[in-house]
Amino acid sequence: MSTGQINIELDLASQPLINGMVAEASAGTGKTYSVAAMLVRELATDENLRISEVLVTTFTRTAAAELRDRIRGAAISLRDQLRQNKANDDDVVAKHLIDVYKHDIPAMIRRLDRALVEFDSATISTIHSVCTKVLHLAGITLRSVGEDDITSQLVTEAVNDAIISRSAVGFEVSRIDPNGMAEVVGKLLADPFTEPWLDPMQNPFDAGEPISIVDQKFLDEYQTMIQECKTRVQDATINHPSFNDLLKRAHDVVTDQSRAALIDDIRLRFKLAIVDEAQDTDKLQWSFFDALFPPDQTHRALIAVGDPKQAIYGFRGADVRAFVVRADPAKKRTLTTNHRSDKPVLSALNAALDDAQFGDGIPYIAVNASAKNSSARFNPGKSVEFVDIGEVTNKNRLDVPTARVVHELLTVGKLKTDGTNRAIEPRDICVLVRTKATGRAIERKLKQYKIPAVSNGTESVMEGAIANHLRSLFELMEQLTNVGRTRRVASTPFFGFSLRHEHDISDADLQKIQTRVSELRAVLQSGGVAALSGAISSDDQFMTRLTKGTSGERQITDFAHVMDVLHGASDGKPCSPSRVLEIFMSLIETDETSELVSRRVESDVDAVQIMTIHSAKGLQFPCVVVADLWKEPTNPRGAPVFYNQNQRVVDIAHGLNNPTVSSREVAKAAVKLAETGELRRVMYVALTRTMHHLSVLVTQDPKSLLSEMVPHMPAKKSIDKVAKLETYKAKIAKPDAKKFGCATAPANIIQSYRRTSFSGIMDTRTKSQRRDYFDLPSHGNDEFGNAPENNASVNNTELLDDLKKFKIPSLPASKNVGNQIHDILEVVDTSVRPLRDEVARAVQQKATSSLLRGYHQPLTTILTRALETPFGGTFGDVCFADIKPIDRLAEMDFEMTVALSSANILTSGIGRVLLSLLSPTDALRDYATLLTDSSFDIQVAGLINGSLDALLRLPGSTPTQPLLAITDYKSNKLHRDTDASPIAKYSPVNVQAKMQEAHYILQALIYGTSIYRMLRWRLPEANHDACIKGIAYGFIRGMVGPDTPTDENGHRYGVFTWQAPPGLWRALSDLFAGKKPAQ
Repeated sequence: MSTGQINIELDLASQPLINGMVAEASAGTGKTYSVAAMLVRELATDENLRISEVLVTTFTRTAAAELRDRIRGAAISLRDQLRQNKANDDDVVAKHLIDVYKHDIPAMIRRLDRALVEFDSATISTIHSVCTKVLHLAGITLRSVGEDDITSQLVTEAVNDAIISRSAVGFEVSRIDPNGMAEVVGKLLADPFTEPWLDPMQNPFDAGEPISIVDQKFLDEYQTMIQECKTRVQDATINHPSFNDLLKRAHDVVTDQSRAALIDDIRLRFKLAIVDEAQDTDKLQWSFFDALFPPDQTHRALIAVGDPKQAIYGFRGADVRAFVVRADPAKKRTLTTNHRSDKPVLSALNAALDDAQFGDGIPYIAVNASAKNSSARFNPGKSVEFVDIGEVTNKNRLDVPTARVVHELLTVGKLKTDGTNRAIEPRDICVLVRTKATGRAIERKLKQYKIPAVSNGTESVMEGAIANHLRSLFELMEQLTNVGRTRRVASTPFFGFSLRHEHDISDADLQKIQTRVSELRAVLQSGGVAALSGAISSDDQFMTRLTKGTSGERQITDFAHVMDVLHGASDGKPCSPSRVLEIFMSLIETDETSELVSRRVESDVDAVQIMTIHSAKGLQFPCVVVADLWKEPTNPRGAPVFYNQNQRVVDIAHGLNNPTVSSREVAKAAVKLAETGELRRVMYVALTRTMHHLSVLVTQDPKSLLSEMVPHMPAKKSIDKVAKLETYKAKIAKPDAKKFGCATAPANIIQSYRRTSFSGIMDTRTKSQRRDYFDLPSHGNDEFGNAPENNASVNNTELLDDLKKFKIPSLPASKNVGNQIHDILEVVDTSVRPLRDEVARAVQQKATSSLLRGYHQPLTTILTRALETPFGGTFGDVCFADIKPIDRLAEMDFEMTVALSSANILTSGIGRVLLSLLSPTDALRDYATLLTDSSFDIQVAGLINGSLDALLRLPGSTPTQPLLAITDYKSNKLHRDTDASPIAKYSPVNVQAKMQEAHYILQALIYGTSIYRMLRWRLPEANHDACIKGIAYGFIRGMVGPDTPTDENGHRYGVFTWQAPPGLWRALSDLFAGKKPAQ
């Protein structure tokens, strides 16, 4: 191979991770394994690197989840090998560490244990999740993300308004194509580095003539309109950004020099970043990462791992050139050992693709087989075959030759496994196609000859029959009395009526359908899409009709998929039919190759899989058949985006009505060249999915580019030498159904697993509403009970006079106010001074409801004073304002396991645990007695969930023995505006009374136990009871700053503090695990 490039092999065992390093991993060389191996090696050898300081990003949520599992698994594997002081044969990292760092093995084991304990603090996610985190740190809160349909609608509105406003002043708007202009604006919004462009050598209005002054003025105004539309949409989507907007806003934050302190803080959080699937990034993403990891830094490292030959998402905005040009040859490393394919497969592909190019600066790199794949497993015949199918020019005519190749593999082919030959089974074969139409045609042909086949990724589930039936169902829910909609629903599999004749369905039948759909609508509105899915699935008649016939399995799979997608898009919340239909329409527009809507395989039975090449990326199969015509791209759709020298541009002539052909030629040629490069990369992905055998269909169509894309194509096998199609007879007989029967259900079904929370416990006790075991975590604003009518009075006249000087600003009181106060305090950066200005900023940002719109000043005063009020008690002079954001974990959601219902754990048991450990003089002694009352005989089982307002790491903490405060903000109003001394109502006695009356103490005990469990898991060597310094609940209205008074015992007004006796948290944890206290 002669590419002119020098490839330096990546040594996973010893390669230092240098800032700016690019690792190019060809298909099958173990890219994900390499990412995990490099990261785990660094965690094992670097004492100063914590897993919380690692940032790993990848392309999709599914890939991020897989990467997370792989990294955790690699850490466990390496730790276990180090413990045994013996490396696995194929683990080069473990071998290197055991050989070179023999005396450091105990330390490496300790570091890996530490990483596993702290694993959940790692940031392993998509780039958009990272952007959301950055914006959160910057105090920027988003109401929703990813609603591209909103952006598209806003672009259309902006363009139409711009055209109408110009038309009113005589501008020649007939020269503009509104749809084309909207596409141009959309491309500019998608990438801030893309600039508008017109061919300077051509007149878009009159070929061969220079541009007139009038035409130039028009073009200048046209470009102004484009910029105005772009700005208007950006302003309108500030709180509802698309994913592209999200990235741009995060980029703006990390490149804003006025936010230097924030940028430094973010940089301090991460020492190492690894960008996986780096070929699918763009210039904006690299600019974002470079801002976080400046190229001139040497003590921190940004590593890119990817394969430009597999960059096949240009239609989604990915820019492979941005990846290629950033690779410094001195810092570039390659992986060339393929762990997927047999040696004969790789030898054939290396020969066929030698000198092949997959875009500018993207050559083919030859790869070697691993030792375990040194021989062929497929026989008889060649491991790679190019099959000449003759003059096939229509992609839908690929079905017969594909079916013939598949049939021959099934009837003749063998695979050697464990030293013995076995017949190839349908599940061993995957047919790869580029279009869903080709996939459907092949699936039909295979099934015609009794070859089992299933589809995956060949089309969007939202375009299938079941999606249409569900849409009809939601449309009837929206208008229950609409007869036309009722008849459409009647004809769906849910009800199964025939509508061939008008009399096929009676008025009584229509009424029954409307009644049943009305019941389902009530389920949707009260429980959401998941509850509706459950109601439909539990209806025997519905499911019988849905599973009927040969397509029953397909229909069940699509039903579950559609409902799953709708559930996620509706955030799992109750919603109206209209809202579901809005979501439905947006999902229909989602690209069919998106993992969200790409149709799932309907069965895991022994069947040939049919997949699009895009869906198959990252996967592997024993045998692969590639079926496509590989025709060159036709005229590109949409506004052309391309590189003009080194600048990415969009041709704005696309937004003009009938521009001259010559003015579009440069753009069209550039886009066509880029699309041809992507076509070559799609082919590369297809050819590299196989493990043991590859068949590639080759057409004699002169428009096919396959022969050009495969420079050294071997001699082709004629389709005439492939056996004719016959009905396939499976070699493995199906089990005798008569030998199987239905399992007998138990007479009684006992629910042993539940989910509850502090709110759920209180709801059960007061019987104010039925218990919901699936309630969402509360967010710290549970304001139970009433304000005490007879607050303890202050008898000391001198003290009472002194208290009168403390005024409490007037502020509304409600749960909604409490919600907004929590939102405000969550984004306040307590390191900013003056603190009042920072609080005012947060109030301005978050206090947007009509309730608080006129109270920004008093709210700012109340919150600033509350943050500056010392806690007192066991905490001394520490206050919220003393805790830096890095030492505050806000809104910490948790789920804590509890023994199953058979253990009969009761809430009253908490009171008995308290009584067994509290001293006779402890302030909570009376409350502990109250908790043992029979009214608290409320069973908890399975899970307790909740959300802790703020977990604070206090001064004096160490990495191995932190000091933590469990804190909560309460906005309860205990005073009246007419009180002469309102702060007296927040005396320590009154605050404790409120804590007991509202059972906030029970809430704090649950929170504390969850923190104890977390500490026990993450810091196994720590003194866990001692880590929890205590509880501090702040009633913010009664916290009036540093001068907030104290009582004679040193307890602060407006603040409840308490420190648990030794052993309490362990005892409560044991209780929830099923160990009951003595009665």
